[in-house]
Amino acid sequence: FSRMACACIAITSCMASGNSTSFISKRSTSTPHAAVEPAMFSRSNALILSGSQTFYNVDVTGSGVWTLQDNAPVSSVFDVSAGTLTYSTSTVIEPISINGNTTITGGTFTGQSTRFRHEGNISILLGTYTAPTDVLEITGSFAQTGGTFSNSSSTVMFTGTGAHMIDTSGGGVFQRRVALAVTLAL
Repeated sequence: FSRMACACIAITSCMASGNSTSFISKRSTSTPHAAVEPAMFSRSNALILSGSQTFYNVDVTGSGVWTLQDNAPVSSVFDVSAGTLTYSTSTVIEPISINGNTTITGGTFTGQSTRFRHEGNISILLGTYTAPTDVLEITGSFAQTGGTFSNSSSTVMFTGTGAHMIDTSGGGVFQRRVALAVTLAL
């Protein structure tokens, strides 16, 4: 990976295996900034394995498919602005989750056949979010003010404590919803 002048970490080439790339996030005492600077995933068709290390921001900017292999702890925002983000269904972690706020600003999130959890808010501004066919769990609020939200058969569960704001002004429809402490935006 390379460190850019913008004080972020740009992952453009990593351990390559065939046509895919794997990035393993490591926090070290010699470079503590790695845990607080944004990471930009800009190479296509890659695996993201966080190793339970926390990033401040993550921005998926590359074309192709990016696949989460484990939970993705982010202390600020996980943004998908290009390409496709999905997650592995062949892992012992169930459900895989993004631990932080998620924004879709031009890219695509593609759910799989297994449960997925967002530990934070989801904002769909532009791009496409396809919910998993099993359960989509959201611990924060949901806002779809643009783009596309596709939820053909999954159950959307709002969990966690506190009120959950739901804004579907961009046209999103929940087919099945289990919600606790919800405030609807009108």
